[in-house]
Amino acid sequence: MLRKITALFALTLLVLASCDSGDPDFGRGMAAFEKGEYEAALKEWRPLAEKGDAKAQYRLGLMLAKGQGIERNIGQSLKLLRSAAANGNAPAQYELARIYAEGRGVKKDGAQAVKFMRMTTGQDSPQAQYELAEIYFDGKGVALNTAEAAKWYRKAAEGGSAKAQYKLAKMYAEGLGVSWDNAQAATWYRKAARQGHVPSQYEFGLLNEKGQGVTENFAEAAIWYEKAARSDHAAAQYRLGVFMAQGRGVGKDPVAAVQWYRKAAAQEHTAAHTALGRHSAEGLGTAKDDIQAYMWFSLATMLGDKTAATSQETLARGMTPDQISKARTLTWKRLEERKKN
Repeated sequence: MLRKITALFALTLLVLASCDSGDPDFGRGMAAFEKGEYEAALKEWRPLAEKGDAKAQYRLGLMLAKGQGIERNIGQSLKLLRSAAANGNAPAQYELARIYAEGRGVKKDGAQAVKFMRMTTGQDSPQAQYELAEIYFDGKGVALNTAEAAKWYRKAAEGGSAKAQYKLAKMYAEGLGVSWDNAQAATWYRKAARQGHVPSQYEFGLLNEKGQGVTENFAEAAIWYEKAARSDHAAAQYRLGVFMAQGRGVGKDPVAAVQWYRKAAAQEHTAAHTALGRHSAEGLGTAKDDIQAYMWFSLATMLGDKTAATSQETLARGMTPDQISKARTLTWKRLEERKKN
C-alpha cells in the first residue's frame, strides 16, 4: 500500500534515529552498531530502552526484527516500536506504518498504517505527508479519497516537497479532489519546476505554450522545455524540437530540431518519429533521404501514428522497389537494435 520509501527520506530517518539521545550510552551503542558489534550495541541500548528512551527502543526494535546480535522476535520488536512511536519517535512511527501496510510479521492493516503515518505527519514531515496523500489517492487499504489526498499533498507541498507540488498541480489541472484551476496548477508546477522537478518543468512549459493559467509565452515555454529536455524528458525533447523547427520562442534551427527529435525518438516518442520522417523526406535540418524517411514513418506507424502510415504510403509512390526494400531492411535493423538495448 505504501510506496517504497525514497532514498532521501530514508537518509532523513537514519539521521533522526542516530542523533544523540542525550545519553552517552546511546552514542556508545551507535558507535558499536556501526562497526557491526551488535552485542555491544545491545548492552548499551537495552537499559535505555527499558527506561523509556525512544531512540533506543526504536533501534532495539529494529535489531529484534532483523535478528542482529539477538534472536529474531517480531512480537517484541513490535512492542518496542510501538513504545518508541508513542514516545514521539518519527522513524518508529514510519516503520510501523510500513509494517502494517506491507504485512511484515502482522496482518496487513490499512487503518493501522494510516494511524501511524498520521503520527509522523503530525511532526511536520513533508515526506510522510506526501506518503499519506498517496495512500488516500490510490485508495489501497483505505477508501479512495481525492479530497483527503489533496489536503495532504498541499501540506507536503507547502513544506517544500517538489513531488507533492507536482501532484497538487495535476489535481488542480484535472479537477481531482479540488476545483479545477489552471492558475493554481501553474503556481504549483512553477514551484516544483524551480526545484528541478523534471515532469513539472515540462508541464509548466506546456501551460506557457497554451496560455493556460498563465499568459501565453513561447519564450518561457522554450526555457522550461529545454530544462526538462536536458534531463531526458522525451515529450519535452519533442516539444523543443517543434519550437526550434518553427522558430517559436527561439531562433529557427531545423538542425537542432532534428537533434532533439532524435533524442525523443530514442525513447520511442511516437510523434518524434513522424517528425523525423517529415524532415528526412523534405531535407529539413538533415539530408533529404527517402529511405530514412520511410524508416521513420514505418517506426511511427508501428507505434500507432496513423498519419505516419499515410505519409509512408504517399512517400512510397515516388520510390523504387529497391529503395523500399532497403528502407524495410533498415527499419528491421533499427528494431533489432532497440531490442538489444
